[in-house]
Amino acid sequence: MNGYFLISLDFELIWGVNDKKSINSYGANLRAVSNVVSQTLQMFTKFDIHATWATVGILLQEDKEAFKSSIPEVLPKYDNSRLSSYNYFKNEIDNIGFNQDSDSCHWAFNSVKEIINSPYQELGSHTYSHYYTLEPGQTIEAFESDIKAFSIKAKQLGLDITSIVFPRNQISPEHFKICLKYGVKCYRGTEQSYLWKTRNGRDLRLWIRLLRFIDAYISISGSNCYKIPSKNSELPLNFPSSAFLRSYNPKLSIFDSLKLFRIKRAMSSAAKTGNIYHLWWHPHNFGKHTIANFSFLEKILLHYKKLNHKYGFESVNMKELTNKVINRK
Repeated sequence: MNGYFLISLDFELIWGVNDKKSINSYGANLRAVSNVVSQTLQMFTKFDIHATWATVGILLQEDKEAFKSSIPEVLPKYDNSRLSSYNYFKNEIDNIGFNQDSDSCHWAFNSVKEIINSPYQELGSHTYSHYYTLEPGQTIEAFESDIKAFSIKAKQLGLDITSIVFPRNQISPEHFKICLKYGVKCYRGTEQSYLWKTRNGRDLRLWIRLLRFIDAYISISGSNCYKIPSKNSELPLNFPSSAFLRSYNPKLSIFDSLKLFRIKRAMSSAAKTGNIYHLWWHPHNFGKHTIANFSFLEKILLHYKKLNHKYGFESVNMKELTNKVINRK
């Protein structure tokens, strides 16, 4: 059996980082995302890459008024109120522009349409509001209200959502029934290592962050490749991450060859053994040092093409891989 190359991107803009960053501190990265999306799609087309864009549902709205009229009935009441996109919106409403043309840090409907209209690209869910399932104060009812809001908007755009990526990788099996209820059949899990075990923000200790950082350059957790699930696997299917693609940092560029070697070696292992390799990142990670980031990505995709020609290593998005599993003989 041929191996599979999965790519998923967490498309979120400020809604995914507003508890940690501000427009003043991170706006340059966010304002570059529209161009990053276009360049990424062009590169994916060049290398025949199929990818899943796990998108925050707010970005499916055309403008600020559309979002205001679609706020879910039940909102999350996190103990840490800074985590709520709705609290952020209420506090920043006067500083938020009307649509993507006037404010590319908050809105991305033009980019969403570009993704939808590009070949082999899947629009997946990153929940409607960048919902945190493991944070104290959230409830199942609020989560369902969030997923329902995403589903309603997706259907208005003619989309059936198959895949979900849980924000901050806060994966909670008790939320799976809600996902299935609204048509979600697969999710991106974390690497199958204690180091990458899903945790809430409070439990993500500094030493764990440090080891995760080192793992991008020197193999601590292993290749993180895995076998394709069996046909009888329980839904939603888990397609764990193999690696997070860390963005270019001039202070660490001396180690980029190690990072590239680690990724390419794991990809080669997956191709030779018929396993899955799953790479992910955020478009806003490429908002700074854009040329260097795309140059690094191109090296990865050139390696994919070599593996594709030699071993039949196949690029698929999460929806396509789900269908392959379900339809296996």
